[in-house]
Amino acid sequence: MSKFAIIGMAGRFPEADTPDELFENLLKGKSSFRPLTTEEIENSPYSRDNNFVPITSTLKNVYGFDNELFKMSGSEAKITDPQQRIFLKCCYEALEDSSEINSNKRIGVFGSSAQSSYLISNIFASRGIDNRFDYSTFIGNETDFNATRVSYKLNLNGPSLSIQSGCSSALVALNEACQNINCGTCDIALVGGVSITFPLASGYSYNEGSTFSKSGQLRPFDESADGMIKGDGCGVIVIKPYDEALKDQNNIYAVISGVGISNDGNSKVGYTAPSIRGEKEAILMAIKNSKINPEDISYIETHGTGTKIGDPIEARALFQSYNFKTPHQIGSVKANIGHLDTASGIVGLIKGALILKNSVIPKSIGFNSENPQANLKKYNLYVNSQENTNLPTESKNYVAVSSFGIGGTNVHVILESDIFSSDYQSNKEKTYTVQISAKNEKSLDDYRYKLADYLEKNPDIELSDIARTLNMGRKHYKNRYNFVANSTKELRNKLISKDTTEMDPDHEYVGKFVKLPTYSFYEKNFSMIPKKKAIVSIDPKRRWNSLNEEKIIEELCRVWEQELDEIVSEDSDFFELNGDSLLGIGVIESINKTFNIDLGSDMLISYPTPKKLAKVVYERLKENTEVDTSNIHCLYKKGSGAKNLFLIHPAGGSIFCFKDLVHNITNSNMNIYAISFPKNIDSQLTISELADIYVKQIKKIQKDDHFLLGGYSFGGNVAIEIARKLEEDNKRVDKILMIDSLTPNAYSDDRPSRDSYLKIFPMAIHLMLTKSNDSSLDLAKEFKYLEGIDDIEKIIIKMKEQGDIHKNIDNHYLVNIFTVWENNHLALLSQSEKSVHTDITIFSADSDMPDIMYSSLKMNKTKSEEWANYSFGEVNVVRIPGNHFTCMSNPEKLSILAKKFEEILEDLEDNDFKK
Repeated sequence: MSKFAIIGMAGRFPEADTPDELFENLLKGKSSFRPLTTEEIENSPYSRDNNFVPITSTLKNVYGFDNELFKMSGSEAKITDPQQRIFLKCCYEALEDSSEINSNKRIGVFGSSAQSSYLISNIFASRGIDNRFDYSTFIGNETDFNATRVSYKLNLNGPSLSIQSGCSSALVALNEACQNINCGTCDIALVGGVSITFPLASGYSYNEGSTFSKSGQLRPFDESADGMIKGDGCGVIVIKPYDEALKDQNNIYAVISGVGISNDGNSKVGYTAPSIRGEKEAILMAIKNSKINPEDISYIETHGTGTKIGDPIEARALFQSYNFKTPHQIGSVKANIGHLDTASGIVGLIKGALILKNSVIPKSIGFNSENPQANLKKYNLYVNSQENTNLPTESKNYVAVSSFGIGGTNVHVILESDIFSSDYQSNKEKTYTVQISAKNEKSLDDYRYKLADYLEKNPDIELSDIARTLNMGRKHYKNRYNFVANSTKELRNKLISKDTTEMDPDHEYVGKFVKLPTYSFYEKNFSMIPKKKAIVSIDPKRRWNSLNEEKIIEELCRVWEQELDEIVSEDSDFFELNGDSLLGIGVIESINKTFNIDLGSDMLISYPTPKKLAKVVYERLKENTEVDTSNIHCLYKKGSGAKNLFLIHPAGGSIFCFKDLVHNITNSNMNIYAISFPKNIDSQLTISELADIYVKQIKKIQKDDHFLLGGYSFGGNVAIEIARKLEEDNKRVDKILMIDSLTPNAYSDDRPSRDSYLKIFPMAIHLMLTKSNDSSLDLAKEFKYLEGIDDIEKIIIKMKEQGDIHKNIDNHYLVNIFTVWENNHLALLSQSEKSVHTDITIFSADSDMPDIMYSSLKMNKTKSEEWANYSFGEVNVVRIPGNHFTCMSNPEKLSILAKKFEEILEDLEDNDFKK
């Protein structure tokens, strides 16, 4: 057969948003399986089953979607299965990665997707399962329309086919794509698959005799293997004829040299069972088509589902096909991320291509001892679980990939490394004008920083290659920046400083297409959430500070949907939804009850959409309620001409720690404010919602656009989120000062139990209140007398009796601190990881917290230097004595911290920025 080059790829995988991140996880031997949180267990439809297995391997941001880029209304996005949305995003990214997104050639789409569980779990549950048939919902969730949606949205004119053959669907799609290119019906092809199961992160129910794992572990070819675990994900590649890719100077990941496809027929014990003969026929066909010597295969990415029957059959089929004379390595990505169903084959292919591109085979996980039924040693096969294996770079390497589907359709693909791509000699003296562009300014600036960060990590990329890739291999939108540079380093510096030019981008190149970051989507969350009990009203005195126009729009959409029984987006026109004056009276009445305001019944005439009406509601609420700043206290005052520093409270909400810190500061020309957790608001807020409150309060105090922020522990994480929101509002945050704040990756997705918080709280209070310098106490032993007490007030009373808390401290005060502390700590589990643009100084305690706190609260030990992963600015780590608590509670250590803190403030005072 003809050879095809893989010239682009994209994907979303468990704990990885790109193929590169996935491969990095594989090299680290990372498992993306995790236990369900308490909330996920409560929401799981399987949690009451006797054989419930609370394990998941899923994606982070399933509902995020850039509807403006893809010209999709909010209501259409909501009713479209996230599988189709994510597949569309990945196709766009893969075309950019291939630098073929502007191609005038015929591009085909060959994709597969799992059956839409979103339709049942989300749409039916939110609208009522007995709703009349809705064709727009049908095409947004039926597998038939996955590929054609991509062709329509990206204006692709080649054949567009949705391929369904169970687990092997994506590689069957690859075979179909190769055949279509050979036949001349398209010149380039997008190939991929997606599978996401709803409800998300719900685990599964094990049934005796099923293919699912009873133990909650997936161990391909291992003696203890007992089945598979479902994972969620999507993968897409771009292919074109190999000789064309060489001529066009595409970036080539790997070369497809042979594909074999077959079906088992009925030569097996049952419809769902695998067949040695069927798998063997596909493998032999691939070997024949590729014309390789089987002994040249470096690695085989197997189907490897970890089942007692399937793995031995696959091993035997490999033996009968390849008949290896020397040991050959095998493995399965499913051990890391689970079985991705219709997307499993494309993920295996992406892994195989990256093995050849990077010349290294990742070590396998989940393997301890061989399944004796698999006879690996006898068949000259082995699993390497010890270390990554480097491949020779001076010669061609080969990788094979298998994907077998229930029902018997088998596919085997042989890949080879590309060693013939030419390296053009660029003119290092030449100056190039490079363009980046985006649909909106937010995406454009995000991409500017993303590209700068990438060039910093990859400084050896030639400028001529960058110019060719960006100017010819990317879409060009109305929002754009042009940069003139004569080196990659100069381009990076100009990207950061936004030193643009009016000169037009170059279109004469001697370079080649190279791998660069793809588009920065401006995403919003679109989901049909199953109906819960409606909120009767929103008390402006308690909820105003946490409301913004976006939340008001969501609430208005909810009210309209209830009144009109229609899907409503922010731009839905009331009268175009067949609303009339009588319905309008009902809608306005519901809105008035919800927000405790008084709008006239004719308001919809002038403001007929939720988005327009939200502005009126927002202003009416603003008139009724002033922004309360009673929780902000000025601890150090220099007057109206001085700079302001805002310090955010730790998780417990109290700011007494800052009072002691500022007391040790002797000479500062700043106003230092401390923000405590507000009274009379719901403590179960996300960090984003809490930051919304503090942004409003800070803006009321400070009127200019330059801000200084800080915080202790949890407060530093909130300060980062405040900075994000200020930057989105085109404000500048000049510095964030953190006192021993832990990076987001310190907090696992696994939610600690209430008992864990009850256990740790007395220890934390003890360390904060005793001002002790003793870090050697056995805290578990110290508070053994509290075992069995499961009520926080009873714990406080007992501690007072033991003398561990002063008797004069009010019980209610401590109970409130516990409640706020627990909820704020839980909020850390879902904080944003998006980078800010400001500089950070982190005062880092030189000792860890007691180990019992990490283990009980399911936290990871991290390094303060890792804050560099969350800021594009400079990150400066200042070491301070003590641990997380004693650095602030012990007077001796606090005085040292205060001195270093004051030194940083003096540096800031010298900075020349607008007050």
